[in-house]
Amino acid sequence: MTDLATMGELIAARRRSLKLTQAKLAARAGVGRVTLDALENGRSAELGFGKVARILFALGMELHAMERVRRRPTLEELEEENRIADLAHRRATADRAARRAVLRTARASAVAKATAGPEALRSQDVLHDEDGLPR
Repeated sequence: MTDLATMGELIAARRRSLKLTQAKLAARAGVGRVTLDALENGRSAELGFGKVARILFALGMELHAMERVRRRPTLEELEEENRIADLAHRRATADRAARRAVLRTARASAVAKATAGPEALRSQDVLHDEDGLPR
């Protein structure tokens, strides 16, 4: 974020490039010359938005608000991000392998049932006698 002292330096540089005196710019902006001098020289702790906006307008400048630029990530943050991505990839791969194994088992079971025929032993035939009672 630009502080008031930095903004004052930018204003002073622009004023000089336009060959304006402090008195002339202050009159155009409707602020006192002492106020403008304090701003340009970093001696102004606070200054109302209206005054800053009028000074900028008189110089053909405007103030923009924008999202703060995020700092560059540290090596540790990049490594953590990479570790999380790698873990997610491994989990997805393991999940796919597990699903494939279940599908292979289900297909094999379906094929076995389809080819077994009526004479194949069923679990209930082994566990129960001819009357259907448990053995």
